[in-house]
Amino acid sequence: MLERLGYQADVAGDGIEVLEALRREPYDLILMDLQMPKMDGLEATRRIRAEFPRARQPRIVAMTANVLREQREACLAAGMEDFVQKPVGLDELRAALASCGSREPGGPLESLAPAPPDGSSQLDPTYLDNLRQLGELSGKSLAREVVTHFSAETPRRLDRMRQALLHSDGKDLGFLAHSLKGSSAQIGAVRIASLSAEIEEKSENADLTQPAVRDDLGDLLAELERELERTMPLLEQAATA
Repeated sequence: MLERLGYQADVAGDGIEVLEALRREPYDLILMDLQMPKMDGLEATRRIRAEFPRARQPRIVAMTANVLREQREACLAAGMEDFVQKPVGLDELRAALASCGSREPGGPLESLAPAPPDGSSQLDPTYLDNLRQLGELSGKSLAREVVTHFSAETPRRLDRMRQALLHSDGKDLGFLAHSLKGSSAQIGAVRIASLSAEIEEKSENADLTQPAVRDDLGDLLAELERELERTMPLLEQAATA
């Protein structure tokens, strides 16, 4: 999407890489994921605001699937200036880019994207339709590429989620569920996104050594696996349509 809009972007895998990139060269804008390994987006933003001179301060836009007021306030307190909700659409991204430089660093965080699907349906085709249209404009098979990557990566992520539950690692389980929630919402797999969100919520601050908690999360993981088996053929069919 950034390429289609005429922008060049670099990718950082975590907050530490964000800081390293900024030390190498200045950037106008950072699209900052909130949940990242090693250093999350909130801490990375606080470090940027504290360590870099005013002339090197980029505009920072939060990217997250959470739209709770507490999350919004945490972004503002850390020094972010805007908020784009996952899954990110072309219009929301264009608006975030257009506002770059319109306010001083640390200014008010104002915008919120529309709420995501409620997860009651299995697949929302509009997300893949948008990717397909964008791919036609850029000459790439974006919908097919994204679904292929999702199909290859998701079983590995699900296995890591099972391992996290087995080792009573609620933090890792919640992080993996958050990642799956974002990637599935981006392609319109709203039921998978909804189940992932439920696992993420129940993993937060949960005592996974308690049998009832483990059983509940184990049931959700089993339901998630069944839903993936039902949804993947629909996604692959929609991506190649």
